[in-house]
Amino acid sequence: MIVQPIFQTPIFIEAFPGLTDELGLDEYIKQCCYETPHTFDNTEFIQSRRDLQTVDHDLQKQEIMQPLCRKIYDIMHSIIDIYQYSTYHIEITSMWGNIQRPNTHFRRHSHYNNMFSGVFYLNENENFPNIMFWRPEEQSIDPKKIEFNPFNQGSYFQETKKDTLIIFPAWLQHSVELNETDEDRVNISFNVMLRGDYYNVEL
Repeated sequence: MIVQPIFQTPIFIEAFPGLTDELGLDEYIKQCCYETPHTFDNTEFIQSRRDLQTVDHDLQKQEIMQPLCRKIYDIMHSIIDIYQYSTYHIEITSMWGNIQRPNTHFRRHSHYNNMFSGVFYLNENENFPNIMFWRPEEQSIDPKKIEFNPFNQGSYFQETKKDTLIIFPAWLQHSVELNETDEDRVNISFNVMLRGDYYNVEL
């Protein structure tokens, strides 16, 4: 019997050892969040009320972010080659810092208004929660499994480490479980759009 996987959903992972410390990104995001925090006072938000986020969602325009942005663009060129897309202009449409406080979580969500999303991790604790990706389709009939594999699992945990960049399709739902440490978890999130000719619309 031939088993042919179809409609694959890749995530892209690259490590840049030392980049956070070299650029001072951890201290920069903490300073932005602690001094002028964007907090969440509505339970409908993705993050818990106690989490912090930078007010500036255009960090890609800041000088300190340019080395990271260049690495994102380099990876995006490789991703376009893998997808075999036509020539497009790559644009980082938004970039912001997050601080996940102890005993908080990020709810399941996606970024439908872009082509790709990503996150770069600025600090590390072996007990920090990993990012979880969710199977796109909902299965109404879900038999019990002997063991999980790529054909039957409904979610996938990706390990997260300092100086690691993860890029994934923006429509792919993701979440972060409870931060059970006593440390703030710090990262930079971003969205990417490809500008060019599409089948039904020009962007």
